[in-house]
Amino acid sequence: MTKSRNINRPKWKPSEADIELVRRNFANTKTADLALALGVEYHQVVKLAKRLGIKKSAAFLNGADSGRLDGVRGSSSRFQSGQKPWNTGMKGLQTAPVASRFKPGQKPLNWLPIGSLRVMSAESGSYLQIKLTDTGYPPRDWVMYHRHVWEKTHGPIPEGHMVVFKGPHTTDPEQITPEVLECIGRVEHMRRHTFHQYGPEIASCVLLRGQITRQINQRTKEARQS
Repeated sequence: MTKSRNINRPKWKPSEADIELVRRNFANTKTADLALALGVEYHQVVKLAKRLGIKKSAAFLNGADSGRLDGVRGSSSRFQSGQKPWNTGMKGLQTAPVASRFKPGQKPLNWLPIGSLRVMSAESGSYLQIKLTDTGYPPRDWVMYHRHVWEKTHGPIPEGHMVVFKGPHTTDPEQITPEVLECIGRVEHMRRHTFHQYGPEIASCVLLRGQITRQINQRTKEARQS
């Protein structure tokens, strides 16, 4: 999944195909998988789904794919309805010693200057990023290094497209050159890296299988609790 975009780049303007993909699959598909297929950031898919009025289905939220608890584990340590937090009415309470607080203008110990490189892990592997701005907001300051390399040579990435490696990706900056990269559409990227590559019939079967599995798990859970 891609993580960062340059603040100076155009915002994602989803095409009709992008919107239809999210409309059909958001309720029962991991958001991270949709973001990877579309070549955009996680929060952008969430924002589009919110604009479309789409939410995760109850079956998905109760299933293993959601990564949530089963609704029982950990309940003893959660806030209950009507329960007040311990710091109610203590607005402005400062618990950290004065000596350990950040002073105005002070930078954190992990601060890095513009031009620095770092390796970030994603569901699809590790990717090299470069710091291009210093706003203090990491998602804006850090961008994918391979995107940066492509844009330095070919200019801005067209809307609805993304830059990918022609072969196995690497985090070695010396090996990330324009020759090992290509710019493709998001639909093409989906065909290459998801079950959509096997055609619409197989894709429909995979999505249907996931929905059936979630229904089975939900009914099994309900039967155990009854």
